[in-house]
Amino acid sequence: MSKDLVDVDDFTSPIHVPEGTDSRDDAAGDVELVAQRLANRTRHLKNKVDPLDTDAARKSQQNTFTKSQIINTELAWSDDPLVTTTAKPGDDPTDISPAPAGSNRWKLVLACPTQGAAWAGIFVGQSPYGAVLANNARWHVGTQKWRQLDNAYPSTAMVGRSGQYAVSYVPAGTTTAWADWPLAGGGDFIAGGNVGAALDFLYVPSKPRADWTVPLASASGETFLQADGSYKVGPDGAAWPLKIPGGVTIGFVRAVVDQASTAQSFLSLVRRNKGDIVFGVFPTADPVASANGAATVGLQGIQLATDGHVIDGNQEYSVMWKRGHADDKIGRICVFSWADPGPRNLG
Repeated sequence: MSKDLVDVDDFTSPIHVPEGTDSRDDAAGDVELVAQRLANRTRHLKNKVDPLDTDAARKSQQNTFTKSQIINTELAWSDDPLVTTTAKPGDDPTDISPAPAGSNRWKLVLACPTQGAAWAGIFVGQSPYGAVLANNARWHVGTQKWRQLDNAYPSTAMVGRSGQYAVSYVPAGTTTAWADWPLAGGGDFIAGGNVGAALDFLYVPSKPRADWTVPLASASGETFLQADGSYKVGPDGAAWPLKIPGGVTIGFVRAVVDQASTAQSFLSLVRRNKGDIVFGVFPTADPVASANGAATVGLQGIQLATDGHVIDGNQEYSVMWKRGHADDKIGRICVFSWADPGPRNLG
């Protein structure tokens, strides 16, 4: 009579089957032996598959792993990225409504929680944007704007664009979404050590400087500080270096002087080349603009027609003043306006 087999969790191997020339004396035993080994294999494989049915990480498209994953090793796959996405940001639809979806601008690649409700993330973008390392901000696909995740903290980002990286900052408490990271009015970059640049550091946009004062204590020549804060100069006058970067367009240069007589004092903006030490060429100087004071006694301003002059970075510039009387005094020299391109080490 028939009977039930008791399967065992074992991948039994090999499985023997009778050949055509074998005796049929124990046909039932031969069938049982084959069936038992197949049943064992079935039980073994079922025990392997059953846990997968409750493993959400393996079943879900958005997998959740409870341990770190070894994706590849440097030895075998040194040039392979740890994570690769085959879709460009623009391939993602901006909505799932029946209407035609727009093109997405940023694609989230990696996200990690930081503090409170804030997350840090790495995003890749459509050209000309390359990548964003963002903290406490998430790109909202539906509206195509950035949102602050936790209003208790500021949002910061390093934004990679064609040919440049920009560091940006959005203050805590920002409830309005933004399409582009702001690059002016509050962007902060803090370095724990030296910051180097192969070229210049630039203000974007250039900073307007108005009524920019030339320090009178920096004079070359014979100067005498007076009790009222003004200066007297010797008979040959004095010169003050004008340290403004090359390529900058300046406005009027103006000096405030106090003439002790009707003898006119003299103001000039002078530029000086550096000569050539190799070929023994001596430096020369030429005036950019000059003007005399009015033939009156007392306080007055002398203005030079330098508006629109472009500073030559290969020249040294100085504002020179000569007295008309031994008691003449100078109180201030200023440049009305110029656009500061960025910090420079001008000596």
